[in-house]
Amino acid sequence: MPVVQAKRTVFSRNEFWVDVTEPCVVELMCTAYSANSDPRTLRASLEIKVNHHEMSYREILADLGVQL
Repeated sequence: MPVVQAKRTVFSRNEFWVDVTEPCVVELMCTAYSANSDPRTLRASLEIKVNHHEMSYREILADLGVQL
């Protein structure tokens, strides 16, 4: 997203995927621009917790309700 301005809500159509195998924190940053003040950098953090669980493909399909 090229520009974020103060007092405006912007929804990105972009998707992002996070492929993690261990717990981590993802930090999203943007810079907000205003004609009345200096740019401000905003941050949001997302904590990802990972619980490992091994399953066979049959167990996965059963969880999805697929009959074999």
